[in-house]
Amino acid sequence: MFWIVLLNAFFASTFTIGKAALNTGVSPIFFIGLRMGIAGVCLLAYWYLFGLKQDGHIRKNIKGIILYSLVGIAGSYLIEFWILTKITSIKSSLIFNLSPFISALLSYFMLKEKMDTKRWIGLSIGFLGFIPLVLYSPQASSILTVGLFDCLMLVSAFAYTYGWVQMRALVKNGMSPIWVNGVAMLFTGVVSTLIPMGTGTIGSIPSWTFLLALVIAIVIAGNIIAYIGLGFLLKRYTATFITLSGLIRPIFAAFYGYIFLTEVITWHFFASMACVCVGLYIFYKQESSKIAI
Repeated sequence: MFWIVLLNAFFASTFTIGKAALNTGVSPIFFIGLRMGIAGVCLLAYWYLFGLKQDGHIRKNIKGIILYSLVGIAGSYLIEFWILTKITSIKSSLIFNLSPFISALLSYFMLKEKMDTKRWIGLSIGFLGFIPLVLYSPQASSILTVGLFDCLMLVSAFAYTYGWVQMRALVKNGMSPIWVNGVAMLFTGVVSTLIPMGTGTIGSIPSWTFLLALVIAIVIAGNIIAYIGLGFLLKRYTATFITLSGLIRPIFAAFYGYIFLTEVITWHFFASMACVCVGLYIFYKQESSKIAI
């Protein structure tokens, strides 16, 4: 459980760093390109320079690798960052909170992994924990309406969740999260860099030095430590638990925002997060009792 919490703390830092980076004037798509491109190069360079090995065969897993790259990384990130300019952050968060349910469904059909009653209880408590945050949000009146962009954000959440399930399948087949993520992120980086460069929408960037420093920070925290660490944990835990654990990221994101961006935290947030933690703990206890180390 310690590693789950720690890695999600690193993951949460990417929201604060990313927000600071976008405040420099860089376009979201170009920022994704820089982030993913640098991360992909670093991971693949590390893999080949240190002569790392994996038990799985690339040819036998090529379909899964391509799907993970196209859907789980490129598709989910590109759609999400585009739609974030169209809907409120609270609504996008609520939609992404459906990820554990999507994961449970995909894991059943793709990996034949079933959910027992206690896991469903933990999952439901974790999701319902966000109700206070939603009801007392300034955007509460607009949350109940559903439009085209909301549906597209759901597509992004589906793609993101599919990526974790596909990664679990690849890890179970002996593939290394380091190599697979390196390939997927490099592909996403190239695509996300070429699109804004071709359309002239890189953005207005007054300080490239500051931007690159933020990109390097987000690559280390999110793409290397968090993504790779959670990828290795998929050898033990289900993709549903990994996506459910992501619901605690707002706790750390709020703390970072309070410290570095002077953002306000209300009691509704703490009530929601307490409920989420209870649900996560119930799921974790059942997960640990079913899966051998």
